[in-house]
Amino acid sequence: MTSTLQIRHSILRKTVGITLFLFTASAIAESNNIETLLTKGDSILKTNPTEALNIYHEAENQLSASHNLQQQARVYYKLGTTSLQIGYYPKAITELKSALTLYQKLDEDSIVAELYSDLGSAYYFGEIKGGNEAEKYFQKAYAAFSKIGLPASAQFNANYLGYIHWAKGEKEKALEIHKLCLAVFDTLNNLKGRTICHSDIGFTLNSLGRYNEALEYNLKALELATQMQDPLIITPILNNIGISYLNLKDLKKAEKYSQLSLQKAEKISQNLRTKEALANLHDVYAQMENYKMAYETHLQLKAINDSIKDLAAIRKLAQSDEQAAFSLKQVQIKAQQAEKDALANAKLNHEKDRNIALMSGIGMLIVIALLLILNIRSRSRGSKLLKKKNNQLEDSNLLIAKQNQKLLEHHNELEEKNEELKTLLNELKQAQSKLIQYEKLASLGVLTSGVAHEINNPLNFLKSGIYALEELVENLPKDDNQELANTIIDHMNTGLKRITYITTELNRFSRNSAEKEFVACDVHKILNNCILILKPQLGSTSCTIQTNFANHSIIILGHESSLHQVFTNILDNSIRAISTSGTITISTQVLKSQQLEIRIEDTGCGMSEEVMHHAFDPFFTTRQAGEGIGLGLYVSYQLIVSHKGTINLESQQNVGTICIINLPINKSKK
Repeated sequence: MTSTLQIRHSILRKTVGITLFLFTASAIAESNNIETLLTKGDSILKTNPTEALNIYHEAENQLSASHNLQQQARVYYKLGTTSLQIGYYPKAITELKSALTLYQKLDEDSIVAELYSDLGSAYYFGEIKGGNEAEKYFQKAYAAFSKIGLPASAQFNANYLGYIHWAKGEKEKALEIHKLCLAVFDTLNNLKGRTICHSDIGFTLNSLGRYNEALEYNLKALELATQMQDPLIITPILNNIGISYLNLKDLKKAEKYSQLSLQKAEKISQNLRTKEALANLHDVYAQMENYKMAYETHLQLKAINDSIKDLAAIRKLAQSDEQAAFSLKQVQIKAQQAEKDALANAKLNHEKDRNIALMSGIGMLIVIALLLILNIRSRSRGSKLLKKKNNQLEDSNLLIAKQNQKLLEHHNELEEKNEELKTLLNELKQAQSKLIQYEKLASLGVLTSGVAHEINNPLNFLKSGIYALEELVENLPKDDNQELANTIIDHMNTGLKRITYITTELNRFSRNSAEKEFVACDVHKILNNCILILKPQLGSTSCTIQTNFANHSIIILGHESSLHQVFTNILDNSIRAISTSGTITISTQVLKSQQLEIRIEDTGCGMSEEVMHHAFDPFFTTRQAGEGIGLGLYVSYQLIVSHKGTINLESQQNVGTICIINLPINKSKK
């Protein structure tokens, strides 16, 4: 006769069997569903990465039923690389590390190497932990790719190390790394690697101020990138070329290449590249003195900055929400695992109970069976109620956390907007100041030209009158009155010479020197002529002039008379700054950037910061009345700019002054 205990255990065995069958069938179905979701996400990844990320999250939600490590690794790899592509860097790091752990268990060396590189990128672009973590993972990626025999992939990660050194301010180190990587890519004949390295070297040389070298590398990068037809690579290269031409004062070419960069960036909706191109165009138009276009590009730049900041705020909020959702999913997975463990433990306990129950009496088993059934029902109801309450509590806590996070984000956003408004106000004030200054200078040029012209007309009448008076006085009897008349005429001639000198300087100030034709000029010869002209002036002081010229002649294209005027003005100022005794040293050297540097250093009285601030202003002078009109340094500045050069002052009171002039060298004439 079959006992009640046997019946009970038979029922339990069937129940457990059915449960295991349904669990296994469900796991298989969910596993197939995960594959379907991954395929669906892959199909739209290139066109809509945000929607693809949502689909990969759906696959992640079903991972609790999957014991397939390969499948789990694929899901986290898709989540991590897609989050990196969109820019959710903290979340990308978490997911990529999960994928890395799984692929390391699966001994997938090639994917492990790629994950090291992706983690380096996430830390670098997310600006997390100061670049140290990024450097560590790029080095790991380099070693991993080298080990499995992929030298090109290894070298790309070595090149990324240059970016980290550049971000730390170690630009020369970054340049060295990019050049070493270029040599390797040349050996491998890898077109993409050669293109990127040429572009990186050109960018780094621009940041170091070595614009001629930078231009050569940037133009080579453009030539190689054109073969690839990849707009993502071509766009920044075009702007780098524009930056080189801007600093080499070839404004037309700078405008051309920056415009091309802007067009390509807008076509592929690259906001960051659009911002870079607009920033360079703004500087180009400012130097062209095309203030209308400069203002228009400033407005466009402001709009793209707002767009990037708004996008960053949305991205930050999305990252926060998805990180919270990710944490909640992890808790759910752990809870589901705990339930599985509890089910397994219950099964073991059940087997023990069955063995004990077999040795017990029939009556006791009936009672135990009834109590067990009642207990199971009671626990089931209590468990469901407790789980429901816990879920409600978790939902409430999650809602409160989200609200707090949103309030914090809004607060931070308001602070950023306030800072942005302050910055914009300062920019507008600076722009207004520059416009006023430019208008003053333009008006001043017209005014001085007109004043000089109007003074010259009556001046001619005065000169004619004095000539007539001189003839009349010569015919008068030679007595005290004639002597007095001659003295008065001498004084009048002195005044006329002074007026003539002032009008000459005014005409020189307003004249456009760009209309003159450039010729070959020997700089050392011009400097020696200036020293010879000023020798009589040195006789009144104990001042000496020393020269430290380069050991070869240096020829540049320019206006010889204009350069004479510049050097004479500066040397005259140095002589006047030395009251008793001192030394003036003139040095020349050729810089690596193919610029001629001329340094005129004196041991005179020096200048205060206030005087230096106005040194190049027109009509500003520290001399006594009648000794100068304050146009010397201003005219010198204008003449050097017309030669596409620069002039700067360094001075310290009671120590001396250094004037540094840089002029471009014509290679064919050297």
